[in-house]
Amino acid sequence: MAVSTTFEALLVHHAGVAFEKQIFLGGLIGERNWAYSLSSGKITFGNDLSYNMQLLGTEVSASQMWQWAWANTGSRIPPQLLGAANTIKAYGERNSVPALFTADVTLSVGTSGHYIAMVASGLYKARAYYRIPFKESALYVLIDDPAYPADPRHPAQRIAETFPQLIQSVPFTDHRAMFTGYLEAYNMLTRTDETTIRGIYPEDRRQVIAQFDAAGRMLAINTSL
Repeated sequence: MAVSTTFEALLVHHAGVAFEKQIFLGGLIGERNWAYSLSSGKITFGNDLSYNMQLLGTEVSASQMWQWAWANTGSRIPPQLLGAANTIKAYGERNSVPALFTADVTLSVGTSGHYIAMVASGLYKARAYYRIPFKESALYVLIDDPAYPADPRHPAQRIAETFPQLIQSVPFTDHRAMFTGYLEAYNMLTRTDETTIRGIYPEDRRQVIAQFDAAGRMLAINTSL
C-alpha cells in the first residue's frame, strides 16, 4: 500500500522550488500579454515567447471551486494536454490525497488554485505554472517545454533570495519544514541542529544556511562558499 500523505505536507515540501520558478517566470515575461491555443498546445507571451503547456484545472471565483482539467469533458481538451493533470491524479490516488484526484475541489485558505498549481508544478517537475485570468474564473496551466530558459543563478543563491519571500506568501509557520523541502528539491546535503539548517550543494559544496527560532520560524538566511 502506498504511504499516505496530506496536501499540506506536499505544499510544504514543494512550495520553495515552485515559488522560485514563478518569480523567474515573472521576470522573464515582464508586461507581455498572454495568449494560448488548445490546438497548438502553446502559451505565448508577447510576440517572442512561446512554450508548450499542459492544462491543470480551472478556478471559479463565485463558487470557490477547483475543477481538474481531466474532469472538464465539455471543453473537449485534446488528450495530449492532459498528461500532467492525469499524472497528478494518479499520484493522488496512490498516496490518498483527495485534492489531487477529486474532480471538483472546494477551495480554502490552505487549498487555493495557486497552492494546487504549486504542488502540481513540484510533482510534475514543470518549468513553471501560469494563471490565465478570465472574468469569473481562471485557467491554470503548466509550462512544460525544454526550450524554456534555465535560471542562471546558483541553487544556493536562488534559495537564499527566494525563501524570505516565500514565507511571507504562504500561511504556514513551520519554516524549517519548508526549508528542508526546498533543499531536498536540489538534492542538497543537510546538516541540522536545534537552531540551524545548513544545505550543501554536492557539486561544489556551496552552502545556504538558515537559522530558526524555537517555533521553527526563520530568523536569518545567508550563503557561504
